[in-house]
Amino acid sequence: MASNLKSLFFYGFSFSEVDSPYIEKILKSITTSKPIIYINKMSFEAGIYYLKHVCAKLGLNAVFYKISD
Repeated sequence: MASNLKSLFFYGFSFSEVDSPYIEKILKSITTSKPIIYINKMSFEAGIYYLKHVCAKLGLNAVFYKISD
């Protein structure tokens, strides 16, 4: 099912193997080619590394921001 989501917020993800199916399913359902993705500062480094890879694989030109607590 496609969604017209334009922004995503990631809190509490470790961006490890256990999160992969959920994150990929969410990203595959996005219809915009340039989503805005916010990642909490505790997981930002791991998250941006992982999400850039998945977005590239799916052809998404995402913009990333760090969420400050």
